[in-house]
Amino acid sequence: MLGVPVSDANIVPAEYMMETLKFDTQNSIASHAGIAQTLLEKLIHGGFDATRMGAIEYGNNLMMQLLFINPEFNIPVVPVYINVFSPPLMPYSRAYDLGVKVREIIDALPDGYRVHFLATGGTTFTLAAGLGRGSAGRG
Repeated sequence: MLGVPVSDANIVPAEYMMETLKFDTQNSIASHAGIAQTLLEKLIHGGFDATRMGAIEYGNNLMMQLLFINPEFNIPVVPVYINVFSPPLMPYSRAYDLGVKVREIIDALPDGYRVHFLATGGTTFTLAAGLGRGSAGRG
């Protein structure tokens, strides 16, 4: 299952993480509700089971990376959550197909957007050898 938060802003850190991460206040991270909604709709119409989420509070799985690459939290972030905790997990071949579909959706956005991808947690640590090298890595 996929989750796409559709919101113009999200919160960092999650309230329950503030003491652990030594934050005194929560901050707002810009998002882009229009792109998030487009992504969600096109993923669903492209055959992916996805759910719409509202504004979210980031935990350490995404927040810490953003703190290093975007310390002012001023670059819009549209997260896509993939279940990596409870079986059934998405097969690597399906995750690859998801990446292809997301790329197709991003490429169809109006000119002027610069898009970067950041993967954290779960399966990002255990990618199969050859994955991402054309069809040879799919399985």
